[in-house]
Amino acid sequence: IGPDYFQHEDIQYRGHLHSNPLMLAVIWGVPGLLLGMGFLFRQVFLLIRRWRIRPREGDASADAWLLGALGIWTALFLAGLTEWYFGDAEVALLTWLIVGMGLGSGARAEAGGRAHSE
Repeated sequence: IGPDYFQHEDIQYRGHLHSNPLMLAVIWGVPGLLLGMGFLFRQVFLLIRRWRIRPREGDASADAWLLGALGIWTALFLAGLTEWYFGDAEVALLTWLIVGMGLGSGARAEAGGRAHSE
Protein backbone atom coordinates (compact mmCIF):
# COMPACT_ATOMS: atom_id res chain seq x y z
CA ILE A 1 0.00 0.00 0.00
CA GLY A 2 1.48 3.28 -1.04
CA PRO A 3 0.67 6.94 -0.54
CA ASP A 4 -1.83 6.81 -3.43
CA TYR A 5 -4.27 5.03 -1.12
CA PHE A 6 -4.08 7.71 1.60
CA GLN A 7 -5.20 10.97 0.04
CA HIS A 8 -7.22 12.44 2.86
CA GLU A 9 -5.36 14.11 5.73
CA ASP A 10 -7.68 12.60 8.40
CA ILE A 11 -6.82 8.98 7.63
CA GLN A 12 -3.10 9.32 7.09
CA TYR A 13 -1.04 7.15 9.41
CA ARG A 14 1.40 9.25 11.41
CA GLY A 15 3.19 6.70 13.60
CA HIS A 16 2.69 5.27 17.06
CA LEU A 17 3.56 5.80 20.70
CA HIS A 18 6.01 3.40 22.29
CA SER A 19 3.67 1.88 24.85
CA ASN A 20 0.74 -0.51 24.45
CA PRO A 21 -1.34 0.99 27.29
CA LEU A 22 -0.63 4.57 26.25
CA MET A 23 -1.42 3.88 22.60
CA LEU A 24 -4.71 2.17 23.56
CA ALA A 25 -5.63 5.21 25.63
CA VAL A 26 -4.77 7.61 22.81
CA ILE A 27 -6.65 5.66 20.15
CA TRP A 28 -9.80 4.76 22.12
CA GLY A 29 -9.67 6.86 25.29
CA VAL A 30 -10.09 5.59 28.82
CA PRO A 31 -12.87 3.09 27.90
CA GLY A 32 -10.62 1.54 25.25
CA LEU A 33 -7.71 1.39 27.67
CA LEU A 34 -9.87 -0.37 30.27
CA LEU A 35 -11.26 -2.81 27.70
CA GLY A 36 -7.82 -3.51 26.25
CA MET A 37 -6.26 -4.10 29.65
CA GLY A 38 -9.28 -6.21 30.63
CA PHE A 39 -8.76 -8.32 27.51
CA LEU A 40 -5.09 -8.87 28.38
CA PHE A 41 -5.62 -9.58 32.05
CA ARG A 42 -8.51 -11.96 31.31
CA GLN A 43 -6.10 -14.03 29.19
CA VAL A 44 -3.52 -14.33 31.96
CA PHE A 45 -6.27 -15.09 34.49
CA LEU A 46 -7.53 -17.94 32.28
CA LEU A 47 -3.99 -19.24 31.67
CA ILE A 48 -3.19 -19.29 35.39
CA ARG A 49 -6.52 -20.96 36.18
CA ARG A 50 -5.86 -23.61 33.51
CA TRP A 51 -2.41 -24.22 35.07
CA ARG A 52 -3.88 -24.63 38.55
CA ILE A 53 -6.62 -27.09 37.56
CA ARG A 54 -4.52 -29.21 35.19
CA PRO A 55 -3.87 -32.82 36.23
CA ARG A 56 -0.44 -33.16 37.84
CA GLU A 57 0.42 -36.25 35.79
CA GLY A 58 -1.16 -34.87 32.66
CA ASP A 59 0.03 -34.39 29.11
CA ALA A 60 3.54 -32.89 29.03
CA SER A 61 2.94 -31.20 25.67
CA ALA A 62 -0.18 -29.48 27.03
CA ASP A 63 1.87 -28.25 29.99
CA ALA A 64 4.53 -26.96 27.58
CA TRP A 65 1.95 -25.00 25.57
CA LEU A 66 0.50 -23.58 28.75
CA LEU A 67 3.87 -22.48 30.14
CA GLY A 68 4.85 -21.10 26.74
CA ALA A 69 1.64 -19.10 26.61
CA LEU A 70 2.24 -17.69 30.09
CA GLY A 71 5.79 -16.81 29.09
CA ILE A 72 4.85 -15.08 25.86
CA TRP A 73 2.01 -13.20 27.57
CA THR A 74 4.44 -11.95 30.22
CA ALA A 75 7.01 -10.98 27.60
CA LEU A 76 4.44 -9.14 25.47
CA PHE A 77 3.04 -7.29 28.46
CA LEU A 78 6.42 -6.20 29.82
CA ALA A 79 7.88 -5.34 26.42
CA GLY A 80 4.62 -3.59 25.54
CA LEU A 81 5.29 -1.02 28.23
CA THR A 82 8.02 0.38 25.97
CA GLU A 83 6.80 -0.54 22.45
CA TRP A 84 3.52 -0.71 20.49
CA TYR A 85 3.35 -4.44 19.68
CA PHE A 86 -0.34 -4.59 18.80
CA GLY A 87 0.46 -2.68 15.62
CA ASP A 88 2.95 -5.35 14.52
CA ALA A 89 0.97 -8.10 12.79
CA GLU A 90 3.65 -10.78 13.11
CA VAL A 91 4.07 -10.32 16.85
CA ALA A 92 0.33 -10.11 17.48
CA LEU A 93 -0.42 -13.17 15.33
CA LEU A 94 2.16 -15.36 17.06
CA THR A 95 1.16 -14.10 20.50
CA TRP A 96 -2.53 -14.85 20.03
CA LEU A 97 -1.74 -18.20 18.40
CA ILE A 98 0.43 -19.36 21.30
CA VAL A 99 -1.94 -17.98 23.96
CA GLY A 100 -4.81 -19.76 22.20
CA MET A 101 -2.84 -23.00 22.11
CA GLY A 102 -2.13 -22.61 25.82
CA LEU A 103 -5.79 -21.99 26.60
CA GLY A 104 -6.82 -24.94 24.44
CA SER A 105 -4.23 -27.33 25.86
CA GLY A 106 -5.95 -30.13 27.71
CA ALA A 107 -9.41 -28.86 26.78
CA ARG A 108 -10.25 -32.02 24.84
CA ALA A 109 -9.47 -34.27 27.80
CA GLU A 110 -11.37 -31.94 30.11
CA ALA A 111 -14.42 -31.88 27.81
CA GLY A 112 -14.21 -35.65 27.31
CA GLY A 113 -14.22 -36.20 31.05
CA ARG A 114 -17.37 -34.16 31.42
CA ALA A 115 -19.08 -35.93 28.51
CA HIS A 116 -18.44 -39.36 30.02
CA SER A 117 -19.67 -38.36 33.46
CA GLU A 118 -23.07 -37.14 32.19
